[in-house]
Amino acid sequence: MDTELRHCPVNKHLSILDITDSPLCRACMKTDETPKHVMLQCNGVVEQRAAHLGSSSPQQHFKKQLATWAAF
Repeated sequence: MDTELRHCPVNKHLSILDITDSPLCRACMKTDETPKHVMLQCNGVVEQRAAHLGSSSPQQHFKKQLATWAAF
């Protein structure tokens, strides 16, 4: 998966390749499914995000990570 180039199996990219009919997010159906949307914005994957990050807010998770890294 190459999130920098947006080459990952999200509907936005798959619709450009004519693999899927819609670019909309499969979890919320409100906006285009992009890596940024899924990882940071989508309310449809809050539980999964919390399970993987330990917090439903990705911003809180990343702030904790930055604080840990800055302590070195």
